Amino acid sequence: MKFIQWLWILIFVGIIGVKVLMYEPFEIQINPSEGLIDQVEILNTQKLKANEIFDPVEKKYYTIGEFNTLSLDMYTHFKGIGPSLAKAIYDYIQEFGTFDSFEELTLVKGIGDKKLKGMLENSR
Repeated sequence: MKFIQWLWILIFVGIIGVKVLMYEPFEIQINPSEGLIDQVEILNTQKLKANEIFDPVEKKYYTIGEFNTLSLDMYTHFKGIGPSLAKAIYDYIQEFGTFDSFEELTLVKGIGDKKLKGMLENSR
């Protein structure tokens, strides 16, 4: 009987594994209760993605392509970006080239996941 229970568990986990590979990265947490799966929680671990970032001063959205071409002063319009971080973004673009996505802003010293999430808060 234990063999059949474990077989069902392996099939169940295998099906979830296939779905994970087909879609987005997930973290799977299984809480066993007396040898059976009691609860399965699937958490989406993918970072916040945005196609456009909101500029509250200009009251408009910018794509990553437009963001790459902004002036040094314009970067300070965005939430969490002061003059020194704006310069770091501008210098990064001058040295390494443009960003392909907003998530790549974490490559700039001073921008971590938490700051990026705050910057993209009102984005779409």
